[in-house]
Amino acid sequence: MLLAPNCGPRPVKVLRWLARATSVVSLALLAMFATSGGDAPSANEWVLLAFFPIGVAIGMIVAWRSELVGGALTLASLVIFHILVASLGSGGFPGFWFAAFAAPGIVLLFCGLATPLAWYQIGLSPPWQGRVGFVDAIRNPGLLGDPHTARRRERIASLPVESLVAEMLRASRRADADRWEVLDYTVAIQNTGEHAVPHLMAALEKATAERTPADTEDSPAANGLAQIIDCLESEAPKEAIPLVSRHLDHPDDWVRRNAAQFLASSGHDEALEILASIFKTDDCSLEDGVVNGLLAVLRTKRAGPSFRRRMFDLLAAWKRWNYQTPGILLDLDRARGAALLTGHSLLLGKPKKLRNILEALHKRGISVDESVLLELVGSIEIHDENPLSDDNATAVKFAIQLLAPHSSSAATAAIEQGTKSPWKNVREGAARALAARAGIEDPYRFVWDRSKKLGDDALTLPQRHVREATRLQDEVENGGFAQYFLNSSGDHWREAQEALIAIGCQGDLAIFRKTLAAFSGGAPSVDRDARRAQLARIPGDDGDLDSPPFEAACSQYYKDPDEREVLLIRYAIAHADHFRAAKEP
Repeated sequence: MLLAPNCGPRPVKVLRWLARATSVVSLALLAMFATSGGDAPSANEWVLLAFFPIGVAIGMIVAWRSELVGGALTLASLVIFHILVASLGSGGFPGFWFAAFAAPGIVLLFCGLATPLAWYQIGLSPPWQGRVGFVDAIRNPGLLGDPHTARRRERIASLPVESLVAEMLRASRRADADRWEVLDYTVAIQNTGEHAVPHLMAALEKATAERTPADTEDSPAANGLAQIIDCLESEAPKEAIPLVSRHLDHPDDWVRRNAAQFLASSGHDEALEILASIFKTDDCSLEDGVVNGLLAVLRTKRAGPSFRRRMFDLLAAWKRWNYQTPGILLDLDRARGAALLTGHSLLLGKPKKLRNILEALHKRGISVDESVLLELVGSIEIHDENPLSDDNATAVKFAIQLLAPHSSSAATAAIEQGTKSPWKNVREGAARALAARAGIEDPYRFVWDRSKKLGDDALTLPQRHVREATRLQDEVENGGFAQYFLNSSGDHWREAQEALIAIGCQGDLAIFRKTLAAFSGGAPSVDRDARRAQLARIPGDDGDLDSPPFEAACSQYYKDPDEREVLLIRYAIAHADHFRAAKEP
């Protein structure tokens, strides 16, 4: 018989096994009394016997599998038995011995009440726990559907826009606000488009009028105001600019951030002077908001030439570039951005964001003078006695990749030297540079795009190997081996194993095979539901079902014993005809 998992706090686990052991003793004593002979029971006595000992015994047996159901049956049988004794006139209080026999089942009920998994087994969520944890999802995959959230979203989708705005404000202003619920309202409001603008403007006008100097950070009023501005950003009405700008000095960080983001994402020239004033402050919330707003305005393409030109000037002169600044400059004005970012004085002047500058140039395919790149590589790439910082190693990585289009012997020598670098990032960059020279831009994206467009059957064997190896890598890096097997990706574990063998990832292969061996039968099922049932029975590394499985394997995988990125790229180069865009049908 399958047992209820021994989960929960340690005292509960000890108590559970004590209750199970004493239940065996109690059941044995009840069986002995039941078979000890005596007169045949009367009709009333049969009624009593149905609840004690029969109902109590059945409840204790069921509690080994489902503590809430079995424990509740034991307790209910005991209570009904006492009520019937009194009502049938069988003679006063039956005594505490009856409760003593039923005690193991009642204790198992308590263990179930204290264990989230016991609630999930009967389709309920514990009253004290609002969301499903990852370990809970492994142990009971049916929870992943989250019916409560589905019902809430269905109800929200049926509301008129006026009610959506009102309920969103109420939800965001609650002291115990559920950010997921607030997000559901926000998404629903944004999906209504311009129909929500009048209602949001009315709410903004009211919130602005009610604001007082006494407003504090993270107050209910501040939370509501931040959400109103957030909802308005999707349409960015021009008439909201004066009202939103009045909150750039709000004591709440999120209100200020959302206000700055709204102004930058609006793309309206009317916001330019206000935005210019933000660059003169030292407020990180405002600056982050402007950067995020510019990313949004580039995505929506609603900014005109004058807005883009002025924002380029402001951003280029800004002294505190962040990691996204180089890319935004290039996207605001590619020609001016390239001239600024590829300049000798900037690149060779040891800028703080060199790695981000080179990455932005590489991703957008912008050429950089070969002599500058060679000087950069030569000045930064050093040896083991003076380790590179991660930033410098990444800068060298992208500098070497930018050397790929240059065919001189010096560029070739720098790339070859990069393949022997003591630094992993540099070796990856050199491998990618060699791939680019072989006509391979991005083997991973090439395979996934081909699969999406033509279907898996159109993939060649080398393409399948790259797809499965990267699928394994993406899942494990995101949520560990437990997530890989929990999701549909685990259906393809055999292909993943073959891919690791073909690519030469021997270290990863050994780690992967250890996870496979943990499944019953020595291998996971390719049927998702059956595999999830197997996964639910695999304890964590501490032998506890409260812990996710494969944590040690994940730690070993994250150390990257094979340098899988380099091996994957070299595998693609060795099968270059399968990864060149020119070969796409």
